[in-house]
Amino acid sequence: MRKMVARMVSAAALFGIFMNTGALEARGAEIQQERVMTQSWMEAAEMRSRAADISINQQEMDVLYLTNKIRMINGLEPLSTFDRIQAAADIRGSELGTEFSHDRPDGTSCFTALDQQGISYQGAAENISAGSPDAMATIDGWWNSPGHQANMMASESSHLGVGYDYISGSEYGHYWVQLFTGTCAPTEIRVMDDENYIYLIPAGTSLEYLGLMLEADCEHGTAYLPILDEMCTGYNPEQAGTIQTVQAEYGGRTASFQIYPYPPMQFTDVSAGDWYYGYVEYVYALNIMTGLNDTYFGAVEPLSRAQFAVILYRLEGEPDVSGLAAAGFPDVPEGIWYDNAVRWAAANGIISGYTSGSEAGKFGASDKITRAQMATMMYRYAKYKNYDTSADGNLDSFPDVSDVPEFAVDGMKWAVGMGIITGDQENLNPQGSASRAVGATIITRFMQG
Repeated sequence: MRKMVARMVSAAALFGIFMNTGALEARGAEIQQERVMTQSWMEAAEMRSRAADISINQQEMDVLYLTNKIRMINGLEPLSTFDRIQAAADIRGSELGTEFSHDRPDGTSCFTALDQQGISYQGAAENISAGSPDAMATIDGWWNSPGHQANMMASESSHLGVGYDYISGSEYGHYWVQLFTGTCAPTEIRVMDDENYIYLIPAGTSLEYLGLMLEADCEHGTAYLPILDEMCTGYNPEQAGTIQTVQAEYGGRTASFQIYPYPPMQFTDVSAGDWYYGYVEYVYALNIMTGLNDTYFGAVEPLSRAQFAVILYRLEGEPDVSGLAAAGFPDVPEGIWYDNAVRWAAANGIISGYTSGSEAGKFGASDKITRAQMATMMYRYAKYKNYDTSADGNLDSFPDVSDVPEFAVDGMKWAVGMGIITGDQENLNPQGSASRAVGATIITRFMQG
């Protein structure tokens, strides 16, 4: 099963490191405002670096990103980092509060930190800076110094370790170091993450929004670097709604990944700070859920049984129902907007109508769907798809377990065991209705599970 991974952000969440583009324009190339690095990019990149056991913090990732951006604008290869050069840079960063010098506190050369990590320091270079808490200001300082700039632009360099440390009570507080080494060529490169992922991206957005990292095998082991727009070909930012294959190039090698650009959301009731923002954007991007109109998603509106049937039908790819009998519910007239979905779901045992009371025999299309009904429909859909449905959550830990209707026990156990449905203020609230935002959340968890 191919997975899709969304990296969600809005203009309000911009990291801001390129909000003033003039400094980079002065380096001989223009960087457009839409190439601003975002907070989600940084979080994603940091997450991947932790997964790769690289010791690199946000400030250090900033410097790696900015250095590579500048190098590529000036026609140079980007630099990669690896565990041992990062360890050496971290050592140097921590030492600068004691001895702000290219000599170490023990009087030896700065490059012995590389030697400690088993790295040849032939052709190595070091930049150091102190005082500023800001990566961009630090890069500016180095750029405006001919010697430091020469180190940043050295064509023979292939790796960069970045160290940043804040040392309370020291003379300058903030300390930065760049350690450059070379020359090294990758033997193989690949995108860090499952190769079967298809990444969701708003159409017209920089690829850097995704926060992807490249892994490169070389004589130093496995090295890593952020994937920049300048490294990539094959992306048409104006073409939405189709899968695109992008090629990332580094060191004469290429690696590919797939993206799915989608039209950016226009919903006025879904803001970046809302807890459900990412979930809504995910199902919107895949056309699993749409708005009640073009600008109103209806996040707090109750989700109806008909709407949820349509969600599952879209999840299945809207199969042809022309050969199926009518759903057989008096409240599902033929040709109504949810007719195909209900017909398909009923034919495959995913939904059923009411069996008792005044509504017996009806589907209850406009009724608010309960959490128990939602879990049951999803459980049946999972069984229909032959997914593993062995998850068996413990309902007894919820004080309102007795409110779970008999028909929904298996579905609720599965949904809780899968983490698709969680407690509602410590209760299961099985008879409670679900909002459209909650529906988007539950469907996203199911799809990404």
